Amino acid sequence: MQGPNKWDAAEQIPVLNSVVTSRPDAILIAPVDDTALQAPLEQAAAQGIEIVLVDTIVKDPSLAVSQVTSDDELAGRKAVEEVIRVTGGKGSVVTINTQPGVSTVAARVKGFEERLRQEPGITYVGEKFSGDDAAKASSVVTSTLSAHPDLAAVFATNTLTGQGAATGIKNAHKTGEIKLIGFDANPSGVQALEDGAAQGQVVLQPLDIGYQGVTQAVNALEGKPVKKLIKTGSFVATKENLSDPKVQKYLYRESCTGS
Repeated sequence: MQGPNKWDAAEQIPVLNSVVTSRPDAILIAPVDDTALQAPLEQAAAQGIEIVLVDTIVKDPSLAVSQVTSDDELAGRKAVEEVIRVTGGKGSVVTINTQPGVSTVAARVKGFEERLRQEPGITYVGEKFSGDDAAKASSVVTSTLSAHPDLAAVFATNTLTGQGAATGIKNAHKTGEIKLIGFDANPSGVQALEDGAAQGQVVLQPLDIGYQGVTQAVNALEGKPVKKLIKTGSFVATKENLSDPKVQKYLYRESCTGS
């Protein structure tokens, strides 16, 4: 496993090119940008390397033998249902996203916005980008609250936006009053649920993504049938269901331990 130090195409492309020179039989990759990684991955595939896209994709994924990804649009709609539940379907709502060009979070926002338009009692103040920076996400909450004092909920599309949003809400002394629905139940996200800083975390199933990604790569190498597209599921974790074994299975861990 190799990867860049940060979510940046200029850092991921040299890593990919270095791996390609070692001529592996297959590569599983989560492209950090759906446009910038297109050509490098096409070049890798042209050398006979089987490409499996995991989690994120590129604009034209036909270069890959398989795509294994979350159903992010559906996950975005699940986030809306939780927003409606915790706000009673009233007030203003803002989305804090990472940056343009990331297929997964773009799909989450698409699903979120499409479902939210069906709620007449909620005023959507739009999507704001934080550059995947927690400090910037915090400032987005501050500026949004200044412009929209009736802010009822924040939808954060990944771990860092959620962390920053929780900080912004806390700084405004509105923890628990302004509801936070985030993504990715990593340790800080789970702690936010336990502390009441967040009311819900949309949990994806990367365990399944990794397993299926390897399975499809091996199938391609062995000449077995390969599924071109696999979409994995999601659910919403709350303080009330955190102890459920079905939820515990998919909470993110900082280290791999146990059998």
